Amino acid sequence: MEKREKYCKNCSQHLVLEQKYCHNCGQRADTHRINYHFLLHEIQHGIFHVDKGILFTIKELFTRPGHSIREYIEGKRQSHFKPALLIMILATVTVLLNHWINGGKYLMGDTVSVNGIDKTGEINDEQFVKIANSIGENFNIVLTWINEHFAISMLLMIPFFAFAFWLAFRKFRLNFPEWLVISCFITGQGMLLYMVLIVLGKKFANLNSIFFLSLVGVIVWTMLQYFNKSRKTSIVLRTLWALFIYYAIFVGIILVFIFAIILQNR
Repeated sequence: MEKREKYCKNCSQHLVLEQKYCHNCGQRADTHRINYHFLLHEIQHGIFHVDKGILFTIKELFTRPGHSIREYIEGKRQSHFKPALLIMILATVTVLLNHWINGGKYLMGDTVSVNGIDKTGEINDEQFVKIANSIGENFNIVLTWINEHFAISMLLMIPFFAFAFWLAFRKFRLNFPEWLVISCFITGQGMLLYMVLIVLGKKFANLNSIFFLSLVGVIVWTMLQYFNKSRKTSIVLRTLWALFIYYAIFVGIILVFIFAIILQNR
């Protein structure tokens, strides 16, 4: 009996009958009609599979983060979830969790109180008080925007985070796109830690400083693993220098937005 020829449904490439994947585009050869079984299979293997997908990536980020990220950069990517998609999913889950547990309170910290900065009358310069009140009000506007667009804000800051680390680790010759990928994974670590903060914040107050110190510790640990063949003191100092650059950029961007709003409203 003559065997029927088989072609890839994605790119029409001729396939060998026993072939599982198209050698031209990589799509599975045995594609089926989309039904409930197909959707359940995709969810199980694409997201919840223990050896592949988002759970595997999350586990790696908190058991062997630096080694795992280095392997991804060097080409071992089949088991890992896509870094940009990881950020979008984690940011969405963070916002939903925050609304569910905290009723949508500020993710990035409390707003600044601007109800009369000089109630004591100790400051004689009315213009100074007016400017200070204006800066406080506009800071709250920026903070509210970040809170309401948390996922977008995190994605927008990743290039600046990558730039800071590229600058601090120039001698290691990683290119900027590679640092973008590393930054995505580190941002994912931060979001997962923040989810823990949201849950614990229901019982314990003022955990922001603990979150910050924990995040710095995780980033230092990640960099020490990633550059495990380099001198540890140098890696720690470069990591702290990169974080200083990043937060300086972050504060600078917020100040630019604040003064832009002030000038626009004049």
